[in-house]
Amino acid sequence: MTRFLHDETILLDHVVGAGKTLTITASCMEAKRLGQIRQPWIVVPNHLLGQWSTEARDAYPNANILVAADLDGRDDRQRFVGQTAVGDWDLVIVPQSVFSRIAMRREAQIEYLEGELGELREALDAANSQGAEFTVKQIEQAIKNAEARVEKIIAAKATDEGLTFEQSGCDFLFIDEAHDYKNLTRPSNSADLAVTNGSQRATDLEMKAKHLREKARALGAEQGMAHAPAKAIAFATGTPISNSLSEIWVMTKYLRPDLLHEAGLGRIDNWAGTFAKPVSVPEMNTTATRIQMKTRMAEYANVPQLVAMLDQFRDVVTSDRIPVRLPVLDGGAPKIVEFDMGQDAIDAMADLDVRMSQIQGDRMDLDNSLKIATDGRNLTMYPSLANLGAPDPQHSRVEHAADLIWQVHRDHADLHIPADKYGPEMTGVFQLVFCDRGTPKAGAGPKARNLYTELRDALVARGMKREEIAFMHDYDNPKAKARLVQACADGRVRVLLTSTKKGGTGLNVQRALKQMINLDPAWTAADMEQRLGRIIRQGNVHETVSVVNMVARRSYDAMMYQYVARKSNFVAMIRKADVPPTMDDIGGDLTVSWAQSKAAATGDPVFVEQVEADQKVAELEARRDAVLNANAARNAAIRALSRSITADEKRLPEVREVAGKLAAWSAVEDRAQRTWAFPDGTIPDSQTAELADALRGSLIRLKDEVTRSSDEQVFGVIGGVPLSLGYSQTLGQFSVTVGEETAWYERDRFFNVLERSTGAQGMLSTIRKIADRADRHPTTIESRIEHNRRRLAQAEAEPELDFTDTAELEAAKLRAEELRLEVNARENSPEALRRVREDQQRRAADGQYPQWTLDLNPTDAWAEHRNMSKAELIASVPERMAAARQAWLDGAEIREQNRKADPWMALDDTEAIWQYGFDSGSGRPGARVSWDERQWHLEAWDGEGGIDRDAVNTRGEAFSLGSRLVDTFAADRQIPREAIHQASIERRERLDSTAARATGPVDAVVEPTEAVTELDGDVIVEPTETVDIDAPDAFELDETLVQGLQAAGDVRPLRTFDPHSTTGPQRHTDPLPQYEAGYDGGYEDGRAV
Repeated sequence: MTRFLHDETILLDHVVGAGKTLTITASCMEAKRLGQIRQPWIVVPNHLLGQWSTEARDAYPNANILVAADLDGRDDRQRFVGQTAVGDWDLVIVPQSVFSRIAMRREAQIEYLEGELGELREALDAANSQGAEFTVKQIEQAIKNAEARVEKIIAAKATDEGLTFEQSGCDFLFIDEAHDYKNLTRPSNSADLAVTNGSQRATDLEMKAKHLREKARALGAEQGMAHAPAKAIAFATGTPISNSLSEIWVMTKYLRPDLLHEAGLGRIDNWAGTFAKPVSVPEMNTTATRIQMKTRMAEYANVPQLVAMLDQFRDVVTSDRIPVRLPVLDGGAPKIVEFDMGQDAIDAMADLDVRMSQIQGDRMDLDNSLKIATDGRNLTMYPSLANLGAPDPQHSRVEHAADLIWQVHRDHADLHIPADKYGPEMTGVFQLVFCDRGTPKAGAGPKARNLYTELRDALVARGMKREEIAFMHDYDNPKAKARLVQACADGRVRVLLTSTKKGGTGLNVQRALKQMINLDPAWTAADMEQRLGRIIRQGNVHETVSVVNMVARRSYDAMMYQYVARKSNFVAMIRKADVPPTMDDIGGDLTVSWAQSKAAATGDPVFVEQVEADQKVAELEARRDAVLNANAARNAAIRALSRSITADEKRLPEVREVAGKLAAWSAVEDRAQRTWAFPDGTIPDSQTAELADALRGSLIRLKDEVTRSSDEQVFGVIGGVPLSLGYSQTLGQFSVTVGEETAWYERDRFFNVLERSTGAQGMLSTIRKIADRADRHPTTIESRIEHNRRRLAQAEAEPELDFTDTAELEAAKLRAEELRLEVNARENSPEALRRVREDQQRRAADGQYPQWTLDLNPTDAWAEHRNMSKAELIASVPERMAAARQAWLDGAEIREQNRKADPWMALDDTEAIWQYGFDSGSGRPGARVSWDERQWHLEAWDGEGGIDRDAVNTRGEAFSLGSRLVDTFAADRQIPREAIHQASIERRERLDSTAARATGPVDAVVEPTEAVTELDGDVIVEPTETVDIDAPDAFELDETLVQGLQAAGDVRPLRTFDPHSTTGPQRHTDPLPQYEAGYDGGYEDGRAV
């Protein structure tokens, strides 16, 4: 508070539960008492209005406090503004919604928007010059929106305006939960930094802050205190940075724009030029099929200086500085409760990877990574949110959460809680559930279904009373919310379901809160911190509490929690000002690496380990680079300072001599005795017209030469000191040098000197002024020499820094490389490739065509692209799937033809050895690719004794390289390429023929269902029957029966088997064609054998 009273503004960066309410109230009351402000307004979230009113009046019971409650419409708001204008209020508490509806004057709004339009147009020009098409479209739309707003304001009638914000009594704003206003419009050439369509709420606040600041400065000037701090606005938030360091620019723009302007950082692109580092990085899509180069603000530089600017007005309170008892988490950390998703959701997740590979950079409105991440989170949360069927209980997040809630409710049903200042005596506990997806919709009605109702029904089914379960969304005004809070404190409500937006800030229901469940992860670390602040809070009667994070395996959940944890660590470093010179950006959107996506999709810990290992290497390398950079900067400074001192000492005598000559020339008081020497002759300083003509003539003669060569040329002399004309090709400007000082002239201004006498007189005046102050130059150089000597001594005294973690870095690199090879083995082994292929075939046979999840969850542009409405497109998916299933069946023959035409042939059932071309002993070219548990190895022979070998990560890469080598060998020996392919095809035919002739008894087991019997009971083989495939009476499945079974889909899954396998050596067979062609008497989707 003391700091606020002595400074212009403050940003209270206090953790949740640190007592911001009392701090803000006391600061405003004391500033008013001292006469610094007259009527402070505290702007608070709507749902906290009642709480704020109570706590402010408890702290200052005799204060004159006005609360903007129960304002139902425009007339009520106008009456409120009038009350503030005429009343002497100590404090005015305003909800966000009322504050944003108190408009500024129309002229002020138009002026502000015109300025915003100017910035947008400048950004548009820059984006056009860079060819950033998507950014251009965003900015163009923002310009249209701003222009429409201006037209709407102009068209409004004056009688509609009423009392404006300027006419209210407000002269100071204190904004609680200020992070709600971070989406301020800020056009930028970088998509990472740009917010082209900022929120109306943020725009409104900046307009009002600017008005109050100008008003405060004008008042200070009237009172003879022009340089006094202009108190206008202050912020309070526990999360000033939630997504990106660029939010520091936003906070500074609101609170201390003077700091930005003084440093030349008023536009965010200028700020980024100082603190942000754009990096073009290769990013692999989540399917690991493509690598794309993306330019993003991946790193921030000069971070200590950035934080130092912020700390000029920021006050920080961390949790370790709160001297009260808080409950502790059971086990010391949130618990992770995992469950498996259903097959439908897993298949849909696979299609999301397909969609990632189909994103078009110039049509991000069709589909984009953020949309895909949103659909992925919906799938993970509850498949019905993505228009799939409801999951069965085993795979339902809701059912697992209901089990947890019911267990805690039942286990603590008899727990006695004595009466205290927060509530009466009660038994049992209270639980809180956060869920941001599938929330109740306003006006949906009591019969509407959503995740909240699903969870309530699941709890009621287990025995909980329906009236003990409440939804925050049902309490839509401050009085109703106050009743809800009391019901949670006295035990009438046992479970409250809420979203982060409605219950993440200021919801004080901690009294009996024993367990908090995060049904889904919040988007930001700030939101997760706000959630945690509901239970780890003063006033909670429990010594230990539980926080549970629900995580679906093979989903976006784990990746989201890891992403949020990274953001949390990032923000903690900024809060403590414990920052390195450079930091990686945390990013505003969910952007995932290949390894992170695989970790989420597979649940395999090796992918998580790889991510962690890579991050550790990056952290250690950053620390090493910081040490190396610091040492390099110190050594560079020593060299530069030494050179500068030497050069200045060498030049100083000459500078003194020139300065003396110019000083002597200037000291001649009689201008008739003070002369200028030009090529046309010597002219007294008193003859101004002749001097101007001589100057112009001399410059005209030299202009073309200096423009062409850029070498300086002497155009005149004063006091024995030459006057030189130069030209900079880089700047496109002319220069006039007199001794140590140079004056620069833009082309237009220089040509004005050549063409007009007044221009020439101006240059002569400039030269005289340079001569007048020439005696300062030696002193300046002497001071610089002395200053640089001190800096040099300090730099030389600094010890060389050592990086002490070299061994740890090398070990981390080795571990990361080992994990990379392990990941490669998991992804590219024959078994993994077969699983991927069979899974793709299964999904294709089921009709899951590419981008079917986008058809189920279309964007407006995608529906338009399909020439259908969104509802029609969603309804068409079953028909499209049926068509895709039929196309798959119809394509069996083509697939078999393609298989037979493939020149690369697997030589065994494991598919670990493949061959192309002729055999190695045939005297003709060929190649073989084999797997060694870590990599694919290639061996290619030319048939004449020459062999090439290589090792690569993927089988496809090995095939490609082997084909090129064999084709090159064949071309060198003039062997037709077709002969190479024919040799491969003949090998396949021989192996297929050998497999077809394989004999031996095989137990063929077909277990019929009712549907099978109805189709054709005569072909059912008894379970004990032995069939000899070579026997003349061996059965053959009727094709009609096969198609009927496939269509019915009513066959119980059995084991799969290979009729060609024997107890002897492995045959050279290819499981893929058998699977596709139905060699084993089964079906293409593998459902029965």
